[in-house]
Amino acid sequence: MQNHPYEIIALNEKARNEFYQLCEKRITLLKQHGFIAEAILHAKSLRSIQADLNELAQFG
Repeated sequence: MQNHPYEIIALNEKARNEFYQLCEKRITLLKQHGFIAEAILHAKSLRSIQADLNELAQFG
């Protein structure tokens, strides 16, 4: 059985860092092309995911 993507980024630091980099790139591209509202939504989602993963790290 394959791990859920959220499990992968929670357990694998390299995958987590790559995920963060891709999210930042997407946010930057959205801003560059004028999709400000979408960029804000992605940034909020990223912060939420980072907070969740930081909390999980305290238990690991």
